[in-house]
Amino acid sequence: MHAAKLPHHRDLIDFDWTESLLDKAHIGQLATSSFMEQANNLIFMGGTGTAKTHVASALAVSAIQQAKRVRFFNAVDLVNQLEKEKQLGKAGFLAIRLIQMDAVIIDELGYLPFPQSRGALLFHLISQLYEKT
Repeated sequence: MHAAKLPHHRDLIDFDWTESLLDKAHIGQLATSSFMEQANNLIFMGGTGTAKTHVASALAVSAIQQAKRVRFFNAVDLVNQLEKEKQLGKAGFLAIRLIQMDAVIIDELGYLPFPQSRGALLFHLISQLYEKT
């Protein structure tokens, strides 16, 4: 659980379904982590306060409880880490570690802009993760 670096421990038990437009049965099915076996992507889109981070974190907790390896990143922190790695001449080390994961969660993608060069680093990382499958 610690290695996943989740921002907060969330689960679906604490989720207030009455305040959400999400389909409880569909999210429950996602909590089985079967989408990871098929190498499918999940993309949560919505405005601020629509529980994207809560649900992503809860699905990560569920996956970890099923012995899956998960890593959570804020998008800006991830691109900053990739840039730092590049500057230190260690480009690719993070990708090697992430390839070992069953799921990589990138939160707040598109929320804050970052330079095109960092976007290219993120694109390259995602391409490497796709090559794994």
